[in-house]
This record gives sequence, C-alpha cells and structure tokens, in this order.
Amino acid sequence: MVSSHSTGQQIDIYTNHFIINFSTPPNKIILYQFDVNVEILMPDSLWYICGKDERLQVMKEIINKENFPLVWYDDQGKNLYSIENLMLNLSKKEYQCEINDKNTGETNRFRFLILNLIKTHKFKKVFDFIQKRISIKPHDLVKILEILLKQTQRSDIITIENQSYKKHQRLDDLGGGIGLASDFHQSIVLCERGLTLNINKSFVSFYQNYNLVQFLSCYMGHD
Repeated sequence: MVSSHSTGQQIDIYTNHFIINFSTPPNKIILYQFDVNVEILMPDSLWYICGKDERLQVMKEIINKENFPLVWYDDQGKNLYSIENLMLNLSKKEYQCEINDKNTGETNRFRFLILNLIKTHKFKKVFDFIQKRISIKPHDLVKILEILLKQTQRSDIITIENQSYKKHQRLDDLGGGIGLASDFHQSIVLCERGLTLNINKSFVSFYQNYNLVQFLSCYMGHD
C-alpha cells in the first residue's frame, strides 16, 4: 500500500475565471427577445420617448406592479428578454403607471409598450458547441449573457468604459485630494469545457468627492 504525503512549501493558487452552471440544462433554455418602448405623456397630450433614468424607473415600477415573469431589460438596445413568450403569456401589450418627480413635485404618467418579438435564442447552440457537435462559437448568445449579467448588477455596480465599480465604495486616501478605487473587468467566455466568468481586478485613482472649498484646501495645499 502506497501512502501519500507532501513535502516542501504549500502554495495557494488563485484563479480569475469561474465555471458557469445553469439551473436548467442549456439545451432546454429558450430566450425571447422583444422590442419595447417607454414613453411619457406630455402636456400636449402626446406620448414622447423618455430619458434613460426615467426608462429604468418605469420598467422597475411596472415589472413589480404587474407581477411580470422573470425578465431582463437592456436599456442600451431597448430590448426586453424573457424565458417566456410574453406575446402569448401576457394579457396586454401596454402598461401605464404614474411616478412622482422628486425634483419638481409633479406626477408624470408613463407607458411601457411591448412592440414585437424580435428573435428567439436557443441555448442548445452552447450545449452543441461544448459537445463538439458544431465548430462555430455562438458569439451572439455569449454577448446576450453578458448583457443580462450587467443588468442584474445595475443596482450595485456602475460601469465606465467597460470597467465596473461598486457604488458608494470608500476611496483609499492617497493624499493631495486623490483617492484609490478598486474596479474590475468581467467577461463571459465560451470554451470547449463550457462557459466561464472571467474577472480581472485593478485599481484606479480618482479625485476625492470633496466640495470646492475642501478640494482647493486639500489639493491646492492652501485655504
């Protein structure tokens, strides 16, 4: 009987990529992509496209109010994603809500429109690539997964030029009005063994969030 033992110095190895597992087998997942719009009712009684911040607020309000199934909203492409066909499963394609503007005190009326089903994405392609049934990587599916991942992080993470930062993080004071923040770049990669989430962490310096008097006193070195 051979006994196992170890010699030398123990080394800890850290990795920046993590295997992605699905609760449902990828070959059974179908993702539905919808073209949607969010509009505001103006004093002239006409509907107009509203701004980004308003769109996100309206989407959150309506999804919670109407008990939508699990959905992801991509504001950049103005698309809605779901694992259900909303054109068949929802009783209506227009939803309205009222939201109070904290800055003006006015209450505005908004509407959310599900315009049409653009495309269906079958994650079976991912499964087929891993099983070597196809040789071409389904890059479009990987890109969609990255989009959906970023949407789930929107409340906690802010992204600037593909670098992500935790909101409200405290900067390490470097002196001279400069602070050090941690950031990371994340991407989803499809290889022959499956999908992985790759995370590269780094640090970047910012001016501290001082008011003008504090900044001039600290950074310029005088009152």
